[in-house]
Amino acid sequence: MKKVFLALVICLATFVAFASDAYLSVANHADYGDYLAGVDGKTLYIFKSDVKGSGESTCYDACIAAWPAYLVDNADYKSELAGDFTVITRTDGTYQLAYNGWPLYYFAGDTKAGDTTGQGVGEVWYVANYQAEASSSY
Repeated sequence: MKKVFLALVICLATFVAFASDAYLSVANHADYGDYLAGVDGKTLYIFKSDVKGSGESTCYDACIAAWPAYLVDNADYKSELAGDFTVITRTDGTYQLAYNGWPLYYFAGDTKAGDTTGQGVGEVWYVANYQAEASSSY
């Protein structure tokens, strides 16, 4: 019985870990409105140096250390949120989620859910505003 219980716990833990890797939610900020949040409710950002709709990220090396890509497990990931979500393949073969053609990133300076300290950094990093329609304000 203990082995069955242990196997069940391991399977459940594996499922939860897999599911949480592709978690998205919508949060709200008094100044920025509705925006996308990833795992643990941390804010997601877009990088205006990326080319919207190109299917590519331009954030690598030192950039990716400060702005980790929002990765998903596979190229077929589908969000349960309304809107235009796609998956791009990074040069290292990992899959990054994009919204309205913009690859999504975290900011290393955000330490908890609701932090938006990356907003406006370098005038190229912005909170990923969420709109359920496919249109975009970017």
